[in-house]
Amino acid sequence: DMGTLQVLAGIMEKKAENSSIINSCCWLIKAFDPGTEDQKQAIINNGLLTKIVKIMQMGDSECQKQCSIALGNLITV
Repeated sequence: DMGTLQVLAGIMEKKAENSSIINSCCWLIKAFDPGTEDQKQAIINNGLLTKIVKIMQMGDSECQKQCSIALGNLITV
């Protein structure tokens, strides 16, 4: 409700080359997405699902690990 996910998406876009920042962002997404359906939808609405998938394809192993957990949480009912 406070715009955190929107800010997070911007940080991930601007700092795409900094793996420690991306890893922290992925960790934060991972913490959000085991929540309510509204929280999961907010992740999707803010374009973070697309960013997670991109990191899964091109990120380093630690970022990929955080993203895989985030994706798992996102699809768990």
